[in-house]
Amino acid sequence: VPAGSPATFWEDAAELTRQRLAATQIGPPRPVREIPEPLARTVFEMVPIHPNLLTNDYDYIFNFLRMNLLRAHEDFLVQADRSALVDQLLGAARS
Repeated sequence: VPAGSPATFWEDAAELTRQRLAATQIGPPRPVREIPEPLARTVFEMVPIHPNLLTNDYDYIFNFLRMNLLRAHEDFLVQADRSALVDQLLGAARS
């Protein structure tokens, strides 16, 4: 558990993850660049930065999250066997 955090830190984080995944699955697909939008502020508030050092870091952290997701998306598109993935997600048998 990170210093200064409640004993339930990891359980709370897992529950938040479950809730966000459930909420995301209900809604329509979004462009990758918009994925950090709903939780960027939460991530920013959890980063252990001393208040004396905190300035306009929210934009930096938000853009860092966005750029990492965009990069992961690009890597996925290059490496994934998308046809096989679609078949697997839809339950189609591959021959």
